[in-house]
Amino acid sequence: MFSCNTSTFAHSTFLLTGFPGLEASHHWVPIPINLICVVSILGNSIIFFLICTDPGLHKPMYIFLSTLAASDLDLCSSTFPTMVRLFWLSARELPFDLCAAQMFFIHVFTYVESGVLLVMDFDHIVAIRNPLHHAMILTHSTMTKVGAAILVRTVVLNLPGPILLKHLLFPQLRVLSHCYCLHCHLVGLACSDTQINSLTGLISILFSLRLDFSLIMLSYALILWTVLGIASSGERLKALNVCVSHLCIVLVFYLPKLALSVLHRVEKHNCPALAVLMANLHFLVSPFMNPIVYCIKSKQIRQGLLKHFQQKTMLTFHNVCWAPSSFQLTGIPGLESLHLWLSIPFGSMYLVAVVGNVTILAGVRFEHSLHQPRYFFLCMLAVIDLVLSTSTMPKLLGIFWFGASDTSLDTCLAQMFLIHCFATVESGIFLAMAFDHYVAICDPLHHTTVLTHAVVGRLGLAALLRGVLYIGHLPLMIRLRLPLYKSRRISHSYCEHMAVVTLACGDSRVNNVYGLSIGFLVLILDSAAIAASYVMIFRAVMGLATPEARLKTLGTCRSHICAILIFYVPIAVSSLIHRFGHHVSPPIHTLLANFYLLIPPILNPIVYAVCTKQIQERLLQKIVKIEMKGR
Repeated sequence: MFSCNTSTFAHSTFLLTGFPGLEASHHWVPIPINLICVVSILGNSIIFFLICTDPGLHKPMYIFLSTLAASDLDLCSSTFPTMVRLFWLSARELPFDLCAAQMFFIHVFTYVESGVLLVMDFDHIVAIRNPLHHAMILTHSTMTKVGAAILVRTVVLNLPGPILLKHLLFPQLRVLSHCYCLHCHLVGLACSDTQINSLTGLISILFSLRLDFSLIMLSYALILWTVLGIASSGERLKALNVCVSHLCIVLVFYLPKLALSVLHRVEKHNCPALAVLMANLHFLVSPFMNPIVYCIKSKQIRQGLLKHFQQKTMLTFHNVCWAPSSFQLTGIPGLESLHLWLSIPFGSMYLVAVVGNVTILAGVRFEHSLHQPRYFFLCMLAVIDLVLSTSTMPKLLGIFWFGASDTSLDTCLAQMFLIHCFATVESGIFLAMAFDHYVAICDPLHHTTVLTHAVVGRLGLAALLRGVLYIGHLPLMIRLRLPLYKSRRISHSYCEHMAVVTLACGDSRVNNVYGLSIGFLVLILDSAAIAASYVMIFRAVMGLATPEARLKTLGTCRSHICAILIFYVPIAVSSLIHRFGHHVSPPIHTLLANFYLLIPPILNPIVYAVCTKQIQERLLQKIVKIEMKGR
């Protein structure tokens, strides 16, 4: 119980605790929760996109389902960012206004979902009891009016909540035992009289969740009464089967809330950790399960998915399309006669990249003074560079030396995934390193407390998960949507996404748009965030008193700036030439594509060895020891 002697109207911040009682598990609990959130966002996005783009699904039932998916997406968006900040960045503070806004949106989208479930139930009643007039009753105009009525009801019921909260007094220490802000938790924390707030919350629940659930149960009683009046048992089962998916999501939506209510009253004191865990997770159950239920139980949804992920046999440009079991990589097109000579510089560069990055890993591993955040990030960078170079160079050298140009479809897709995934991860690590430099320069006193070893590990894991989630769809979309190809000959030295997609016979617009979207999200947003961090760093540096201090502070960023330029400039040049350099010969395109995968792994160890005094000293110590042993 918190003391209310120091209560104040100044609602500065609240502190979120996550899962009290499970603090020891906070390092692994976020992983399944974040995966559930990501799967929920992907599943509901697919459902929403499918219904919007397929005219055959523009029916009342599926329009309501798309509204349900949209509310689930909004509900995830209201809770997921707070969980990420809390678990991955240990950012517990949440300003009062942001907390009140989150509370409002969580309750709004929960009540919207309840209202949509009620309207979907009305759709089933009309379809079963009065099927001949179903199309006339539930027109698009009627559905729009019903949707607007649900939204207005929800806003009217929830708007007084955050307004009345501003008039409450809170203790100086405002700790919430959850991952996000809810009305009952904030009211329970207040020190002043909360009767009006409690009454408002009770009225809101009675006229939304409780009323909707009662009407849904009544409607199912009417549906069951109508179905039992059907003569044929087969027709009864067919009529009931229409309601199975809706009944499942009604149970998925209301049962966790009922279980939480029972647990809160009966077992709260016996098992507080379970009660808090259920309170945090019950908002995620419905967004996670709804797409799964409808994909399993709705034949039209399944057919729509298959329609989008399968293509029919076709003829394109008078060439017969077929499903090849393997592709043929050409190496450097136009320079086939020089392949043996080209293997010398490429092989040498690969060897330098491997030796340099392994040296960096060994140096940081055995030198305890280098066990700091920036060097941990550097090790992550070295591992990524090893994966990037090893995923392309052995195959390229095999083409140069032995003419081993054939690669199976699965191997090609695996290579594509590794290249694009770890390039995405590398961009994320550069962003994390920029954050490290920002904290070290702008807030040096808290650098060790902010960037602990656990936080560094989580940032690396977040970059890896982002790469897997973003890029994992590329090979899957090619495998499922583009089974047929005009040719098996890829004019490239490795399996790059666009090089494979351009050979496909089917409609590749979705693949192209997704690839461009991922490129924008990764390269543009990451580089913009890195640039913003350096703007703040330069502002802090310009505030230093002496030029020597400014130069010394900026000197700590040299290696990171060089590594960023080494990574982004070749990609930008290759992209510009690919799009605007139509007169540039194909060998130049392919050589640049290979160089931007080789240059960072080669130059990153050199840059950090030259610009980092600690790494230089460690390398010199090793060289001196080797020389002494040789003598």
